[in-house]
Amino acid sequence: MHAASRRGRERLVGTAIAGVAFVALFFPALFLGETFGDRDLASFHRPLSALVARLTSASSSFPPPWNPYFESGQPYAASPAHAYFHPLTTLFLLLPFESAFRMQVLLPVLAAALSIGFLLVTLGRSFGAAVFGAISFAFGGYLLSTTSLFPTLRTAAVLPLAAAFAFRLARNGRPRDAAGLAVSLGLAALAPEPTLLLAAPLLLVVAAYCGRKRSTGARPYARVALGAVLGLAIGGAALIPGLRLARKTARASGLPAEEALSRSLSPFRALELALPHAFGHLGNADAHLFWGGRLYRGQAGEQPLVVSLYPGLLATALAAAVLLRPGRRLRPWLGLGAVGLLLALGSHAGVFALLRRALPFLAGVRFPEKLVFLPILALTIAAATGFDRLRSARTRTARRAAAFLVAVLVITIAAAIVSFFAPLFVVHLFTGGASTDLVAVIRRDLLLAAATAALFTAALSRLGGRLASRAAVLLLALSAAELVFHGRELVSTVPAAALARPPTYLASLAARPPDGPLFFDAGHAAPGAEPADRIAPPRPAEWGLKTTHEIDYDATELSGSVEATRRFWHAVDDSPALLGPLLARRGVVAFVRVEATTPAGPRMVALPLSKTWPFAFVAPNVVFTGGPDGWLTTVRSLNASAADTVCLDERDREALPLPSSPGTAVVVERRPDAIAVDVTVTGPSPALLAVNQTWDDGWRATIDGRPSRLLRADISLSALVVPAGRHRIALTYRDPSLGISLGITLLGLIATAALVVLGRPRG
Repeated sequence: MHAASRRGRERLVGTAIAGVAFVALFFPALFLGETFGDRDLASFHRPLSALVARLTSASSSFPPPWNPYFESGQPYAASPAHAYFHPLTTLFLLLPFESAFRMQVLLPVLAAALSIGFLLVTLGRSFGAAVFGAISFAFGGYLLSTTSLFPTLRTAAVLPLAAAFAFRLARNGRPRDAAGLAVSLGLAALAPEPTLLLAAPLLLVVAAYCGRKRSTGARPYARVALGAVLGLAIGGAALIPGLRLARKTARASGLPAEEALSRSLSPFRALELALPHAFGHLGNADAHLFWGGRLYRGQAGEQPLVVSLYPGLLATALAAAVLLRPGRRLRPWLGLGAVGLLLALGSHAGVFALLRRALPFLAGVRFPEKLVFLPILALTIAAATGFDRLRSARTRTARRAAAFLVAVLVITIAAAIVSFFAPLFVVHLFTGGASTDLVAVIRRDLLLAAATAALFTAALSRLGGRLASRAAVLLLALSAAELVFHGRELVSTVPAAALARPPTYLASLAARPPDGPLFFDAGHAAPGAEPADRIAPPRPAEWGLKTTHEIDYDATELSGSVEATRRFWHAVDDSPALLGPLLARRGVVAFVRVEATTPAGPRMVALPLSKTWPFAFVAPNVVFTGGPDGWLTTVRSLNASAADTVCLDERDREALPLPSSPGTAVVVERRPDAIAVDVTVTGPSPALLAVNQTWDDGWRATIDGRPSRLLRADISLSALVVPAGRHRIALTYRDPSLGISLGITLLGLIATAALVVLGRPRG
């Protein structure tokens, strides 16, 4: 009874430590009304999240299939970037926006702690070791870095849970474990993060291998495979439309190698496992203190995608101690970590590049650095194993961990001493010649690392033979406090009002959003770091402002849109006088550019266009061109007349005899996925109705209820031939894969529920 009571107290105290750490880490978001706005959160995920409720209520069908706010219109529910079918996205339909947005970060971090803890307990680790691993993984650098990358965060949070159920399913074959595997893998598929999803089979195979019984043959793998198939069925609502959309984007033909391999993990970042700021800081307030850009030179932004890898110094020390004698049960997980590391190294190791060439479906996957999830997971399992070895009176583990900590202590103190006596040498070594003002920051980081190593060394030196309960609690508390201290930089928050209001130059437009799109010149003409007052696309969508000819933020735009933007810049770079006419042709209502450069950064201004075409109009002039190259040649010859000319492809010449008739067009109804236009053609011959919206094969057109062909105009826009007289034009967008995929998800959920019922103990 006494032992059971002691275990109960240990569990209560361990859970309390993890809970207090969670509250301390996210205190401003939980209690001070602040919100998350670091990196991609404010510039990308926040505007995407703002569209959920708006498009759901404005669309004529469910799920909302079309998004009119990006690049003159793009598919919505089918786009993986929006993760419309993920349960967390549903919160935007149930809660106030700010509360729902905070939950997008808070709930996955909490889920990750529970997920990795469940995996460790499943693998036979003690509850204390599971809490230690949960603290290291959920509050460590990797997962907190992904809080600005919603798909990666949501996927990484549940993959350990899928591994746990795969282990249990391989060992026992219980239907309930198959249901658990299906649900957890289904949640990952609904996120979805393609790079981590492709790593999931490796994870499940290792889990099945470790969970199998030696006499069962291939049966455990078959059970896990069936559970995984059921999980993919649950994720079908996102996977099937996403794959169909991918065939219409730049990913269909494969991303260029330099883009796909950008953000490859540098092998030197292994130093971050022991030194949290080995390469500087990348927080909102001190991004200029990052001196690791040389590791990413030539890659996008010259910054890592995963800002930090630090799992806590004690976790690294225990994992290093265990690596010398890992044991049979741990070796498969370490092998998984090694494979994941080779893939995450990307261009530095060449394995990822070889796989891209050998497996065509990998050609559309990018940023191999995300796969550092696998070595971090393996390190967490090894660290939890080391924690348990401390408790089982294995003093070798304590001595090895202490030796590692002493090495860190000696190295950091020596480097700190050098920083006092040879600051210029330290600056050159760390930063490659940056300002000597950074010496104080480098010295502070070194002394903090030395103090942390000394603290844990002292704690381990007093363990004696067996790690007692109080000592275990002390190590848990110290580890949690250390990670919270460093983690606050990775989950910085700002007052919600600071992000909710539009910038000054967009305030008047946001108060009454215009019918046409905005065009941002800043991304092309003034590249560089985002200052506080520069809010580029897709951020304007948060306030109901549409944009066109912006950057393809997530490689999910239709290929025609990407090509149109590329040709547009070719035309404007060669002939700047074409800028105004080409924007007027697309119905742009305001031109956003840099007005002046101040010490705080570029000051933006939104200039209205004096003349522009509405959303739908009868084309006054029509010409035929031979593809994108022909369009470029034609608009160069048209000069200012390009504003009043609609370019059709030469293949559509038979659809419209020239000259076309004049006419008028009035939009009588406009929803994101349903548009009605009254057109009056005043001449005897047909006219061309130009629609400043992206062409896609999901759009269907009718004239007075009769189907008609929708043409592609100016590379990416839409047009329709209308006969003489008065007519009602109806445009509707439907994606048949959405209905099919929802049906598959529903069947998957029903089958999963049946497994739960069948697996319920009888009596």
